[in-house]
Amino acid sequence: SSQNDYSIKNNSLEVSYTFGDKITFTLSTNIISSGEAIIKNSDGEFLSSNISANSYSGIFGIDFVVFEILLGIREENIVYKNFYNKNSLDTLDSDFQISGKQFQIGIGRSF
Repeated sequence: SSQNDYSIKNNSLEVSYTFGDKITFTLSTNIISSGEAIIKNSDGEFLSSNISANSYSGIFGIDFVVFEILLGIREENIVYKNFYNKNSLDTLDSDFQISGKQFQIGIGRSF
């Protein structure tokens, strides 16, 4: 919304596992340990540290001598809930959700 100012941060740990040698496949997920969102609008400043999230990715790699070509996709869904106004008893009725997919392409050095 053009009338809102958003500030969002979170801390996460990514866990991944790679299968294969010359042809590889990597699966990963993010574990969100904490986060905070602030929404500022004409009604005040609303805060939330109640976060739930999931993030998954899969990356396919092909080894070419010294280099590796990588193709993948990452899907992410983050939801902040229970927003409250720090200066009053006001709350927001809705959650704030961020979701999306990212297609990834890259080149790496094999070792």
